[in-house]
Amino acid sequence: MHISGSELKQTIRRGTIAVLAFSLAGCEFQAAITPISWATAPPQPFQSGPVFGTPAPSPVPIAPSPSPPPPTPIPFQGAEDLDCEGPIGGDNQYGYCSIPDSDLYYVWGECAVPCPNGQYPGIEIRTVEDSSEFRDFAWIIGQRDVQLDKRRDSGGWAAIFAAGDVIGGMLAWKAAECIVAGHITGGASCIGLLVTLGVGVGAATKMGADYFTADHELNREHGLNDQARDNFEDLQASP
Repeated sequence: MHISGSELKQTIRRGTIAVLAFSLAGCEFQAAITPISWATAPPQPFQSGPVFGTPAPSPVPIAPSPSPPPPTPIPFQGAEDLDCEGPIGGDNQYGYCSIPDSDLYYVWGECAVPCPNGQYPGIEIRTVEDSSEFRDFAWIIGQRDVQLDKRRDSGGWAAIFAAGDVIGGMLAWKAAECIVAGHITGGASCIGLLVTLGVGVGAATKMGADYFTADHELNREHGLNDQARDNFEDLQASP
């Protein structure tokens, strides 16, 4: 049998293809390179900059609100600030009064040591029974009230007499014609004016002396203010 050259080439090419197909079918692909396992990066904190962006502005700090001022202390007015009935004595520093529908008394005085907390700073108010100590305290308060009234009244009258003398003398001096053309006249009107002024000066002087006498009795060492404080300390609050 005669085979041409072209048929021979075609036969060889088919055989080669068949061998390659058989070889590929019998072989299993295995990777020659082991894949690399890459670790996952953790979340990164926010950073400023052109890549990470611009952070939000911080809130504007707000000044704290100022604390409210402490309440203004209430000045004690004595018996006017208490539920009192007679007998009543004293002022807003030392005094006493009877408590209605009871046999007890309110007594009050300035604190010799820091006062306990109370409504009226600097003043302590106690409730006491009738006793010899209370009666001594009430007697001192009565003597103190006399001198307080004397000091108040004499001081006021001294100021009135002094002011009346000055103003009255200035207004009446020219009308009295005590001095005319540089000479003292000594007329009746002038003498009357001088006598009037003298009486006023004398009255003002007497009232001034009474004021200082009363003030001395109150404020001298072991005076009425000291006695009132000492007697107040002797009074113990009733249970």
